[in-house]
Amino acid sequence: MPALPKRDRRCWVVSGYAPEGTTMAEANDQWNAYVADVRRGPLLFHDHFADARGGIAVFAPETPEELAAIRDKGPLTAWDLRIHPLIFAEGANGFLFQMDYTMIAYRKRKLADLYAAYVASDEGKRNAARGG
Repeated sequence: MPALPKRDRRCWVVSGYAPEGTTMAEANDQWNAYVADVRRGPLLFHDHFADARGGIAVFAPETPEELAAIRDKGPLTAWDLRIHPLIFAEGANGFLFQMDYTMIAYRKRKLADLYAAYVASDEGKRNAARGG
């Protein structure tokens, strides 16, 4: 597959809001179906909103087809989707760089320290047991 042009080789943030009348459970299932589609390329992060029916995801597409799939609403046809490329997070490594930079520059903390605490946490141990 051809690589993305340089201007598109970055992470893309997608936020989505379900239409009125959608239950929280329905919205969560629909959002999970959207982010689970491997055609959208590497998925770096996703979560669901606690105060609204919807969620957020960060993708790092590597091909034009993956970027096109991100823009394809799939199971979210009636949703309000917002899709934005990020400036500094160029790909998965750029996303990690930007997280580390942000923590260092604005909070004098390091991503490596956060990760070490995560590995020792109950959450980290649960994911390690999953093989992740």
